[in-house]
Amino acid sequence: MGGSIVRFMWGHQRPFRSSIDRAAKEALRAIGADVDPVALLVGVRATDAASFDFCVEPEYEPIAATDLTAVLTRAQELYESDEGSRMFHTDAGVHRARQAALRDRQRGVAICEALGASEAGTGRTFFASRSHRIGEYEIYAVLGVLTHRWGALPALAVRRRDNMGVTPSLAEAVVRRVLDLASRAMALGEPPQSIAWDTDADTQAITRDAAHRFVESVALLSGQWFGTQLHEHLDAVAAQPYEGRTGLGTIVLAAGKAEEIDHKVAMDVSFEVPVEVRETRAFRKTLEMSGPDLHVLTDGTQIYGLGQIADGYDPATESAFEVLVVGRGSWELKHDGRSLLRVDNTRAHLPQERLSAERFADTVSRLFGEVDSVDVDALWELSQAASEQEHGTMLVVHRRASAEAHRLVPQAMVVAPVQLTRDRLRAITNIDGAVLVSPDAQCHAVGVILDGIAFGHGDPARGARYNSAVRYRHAAGDDCLVIIVSEDGMINLLPALNPRIQRERVEEAVVALEEAAAGEVNFEVFYRRRRHLDTLSFYLAQEQCVRVNASTKRVEDYRWEIHQMRVEDRELEPNPGMNDSYFL
Repeated sequence: MGGSIVRFMWGHQRPFRSSIDRAAKEALRAIGADVDPVALLVGVRATDAASFDFCVEPEYEPIAATDLTAVLTRAQELYESDEGSRMFHTDAGVHRARQAALRDRQRGVAICEALGASEAGTGRTFFASRSHRIGEYEIYAVLGVLTHRWGALPALAVRRRDNMGVTPSLAEAVVRRVLDLASRAMALGEPPQSIAWDTDADTQAITRDAAHRFVESVALLSGQWFGTQLHEHLDAVAAQPYEGRTGLGTIVLAAGKAEEIDHKVAMDVSFEVPVEVRETRAFRKTLEMSGPDLHVLTDGTQIYGLGQIADGYDPATESAFEVLVVGRGSWELKHDGRSLLRVDNTRAHLPQERLSAERFADTVSRLFGEVDSVDVDALWELSQAASEQEHGTMLVVHRRASAEAHRLVPQAMVVAPVQLTRDRLRAITNIDGAVLVSPDAQCHAVGVILDGIAFGHGDPARGARYNSAVRYRHAAGDDCLVIIVSEDGMINLLPALNPRIQRERVEEAVVALEEAAAGEVNFEVFYRRRRHLDTLSFYLAQEQCVRVNASTKRVEDYRWEIHQMRVEDRELEPNPGMNDSYFL
């Protein structure tokens, strides 16, 4: 790939596309969406002086060969079938602007359809920004994601309500926000070199704005047109203590006329004077009155009572939602039992999947090869019982539990080995400290205060319980497994073992990288393969690290010869925690 641009739109089209690509990857990674986003620029001829009808950047990728000749015809079909094309505004200027925006949006849809139908775009779903004129072309920024992974992310089905567009998921809100940034950059007077993104703070701003947009859409679906600040109000009430206590409870979001609300909620207590959700202290006080079957009822701007979602509510309408306040600064948005969004200390992300029995069994069997399936099942039952506690707790599984219990005295209450039932576990975890059990699920100590020396690892965003477990596990090594249960019932394991994979898969990725580094280098292809290999870096042997680093150096030497610039990338080294047990 040479340095010249054949399908020229403007001089900085390559770095501009790359900046969109990086921003999308970082923002989607930050929320936990592994969908391999790829950014494109599509130019549509705007004047007779344009050399091509269509241009696609990067022009050297197979996707650039997509046949776009039918796009304009398809865009006209989409425009004419949209009911918005038959709406008339009495102000001529407003009417022209709205119709032009609709035509532009449908042309973007037609481009996405064509890309998705192409051979190179098979298996991807595409999204387009608004277009803006740069030089002789109308330019669309486009993001493509892997369809099968995208479809597995939590999302709502409804996309329009009351003739208003709806953003159906946090992930799509992130994609739309990145495309908005690209559109704004293109709307400036000077042809852009990059979008306004460069740091982790910018990534957090993207995800925060996306969460705001998604919650605003949820408020609209619930019947509330004026819920633009609901996201901020939920952040505030989740962070607000009441007489020193962390708030825990459920909020039901359901708005509309009285007869509409009656189909959504069953009201047990009606407030004659509603509480404003913007009044954080009053909102928090109301949350204190909620219980397992008595939830706070709000329309997004006011709290009008206590009750719950009605038995006759039809989930297909997607018009009533639950917000669970699960800890200090933490809340989760749900519909019909499915989690859609999780926020922790204002940071939005997709809800984590609960620990599966299969992954739990895999971890236990890899750490304690001597256990049988009966013991694994017993440990799993203990972890599930612990997750039902109203507050967090910890279980420590130790190979030499009896000796460890006596070592920890007086920081532990040693007990005669006993099999714990759910009721027994519920009782003993009412006190502070961890529960120490052996791999056969026998309890040896309760109220255990874990020791351990700080060693530079941990997570300052997590509490003291988590970080003490990290220190203890580091000191104990492979003799123990720590099961951490958070207040919302989520379970984390220490160590969090990487999955076992085929050894051949790693070698194939290294060979593919070496092939991309040979001859005339396609930088896009090379670094896509390098990013894939980075996800497998834990499994690399010393010899494979040397080959990867040599290929990367060869590519950057080639870049220097052509462009007199280099992209610095970290050299890979073998992970000291890697061993053959990680291979199938």
